[in-house]
Formats: sequence, C-alpha cells, structure tokens
Amino acid sequence: MLAVANTPARRMLAYRLLLLAFAAATVGALLLTASYFSRPLHWFGLSDHTLHFCGHVTVWGMLGLVVCLGMDRRYVFAWLITLLVAALEEYHQRFIPGRTCDIVDWLVNFASISTTISLLAIFDYTRRLLAHRSPTSPATESSPA
Repeated sequence: MLAVANTPARRMLAYRLLLLAFAAATVGALLLTASYFSRPLHWFGLSDHTLHFCGHVTVWGMLGLVVCLGMDRRYVFAWLITLLVAALEEYHQRFIPGRTCDIVDWLVNFASISTTISLLAIFDYTRRLLAHRSPTSPATESSPA
C-alpha cells in the first residue's frame, strides 16, 4: 500500500479543496432551488423583498468568504470569480417562470461579496501588521533620570 505523508501542506490543500467543494455545492443548490422560491415568501411577518434581500446578503457574502479562503486568500481573483457566478445565477433566473433577471439583486450580491472579502483583507492585513510589530523590551526603554 502506498503511504501518503500527512504534511501540513497536504492538510491545507485538503482544507482548500473542501471549501471550494462546499462553494460549488452551494451554487448548485442555489440553481436547483431557484424555481421553488419563485413564489412570494412571507415568513415571520417579513415581506418577500426583505427576505430576498437578507438571503442575497447572507448567501453571497458567505460564498465570497468561502471562495476567498479556498483560493488561499487571493482576494481579487476570488472576488471576480464570485461576482461572475452571481451574474450567471441572476441570468439563469431569466429562464425560470416567475423569476426575473434583476440588476438590483446582482448589485446587492456585489455589495455583499465586496464587503465580506474587503473585511477579510482588512482583518488579514491587521493581523500581519500586529504579528510583525516587535514588542519593546524593558532594556531598550528609556527611563526618566
């Protein structure tokens, strides 16, 4: 039997592939369930518009985050890929009875994806900045005479 080394690089690759597989499954679920949600929703006393807006913000924001993490934090490339998939998903709705291809939905997707990936980039930048900051040692501090 061939032994495969369980190195940190292999574990990271498996983690990234798992994230990208999750993203692909999420997009597949979005495309398959698009016809189910063509009817107006009125859950918890909220309007159809509010529920769709919340759904777009949540799903596409998290999808942008998962794709970005799965692509080793290549922020711009992950942003472009996720926006392209969002645009294709909106175009796909054009062919479903009772659904429309709406630019406002895509703009909400754009804002959600952009915000989530930007927040991840700011978090990573701040974390790297704090990690590279050298702590001041008591020997180098000047004391008042």
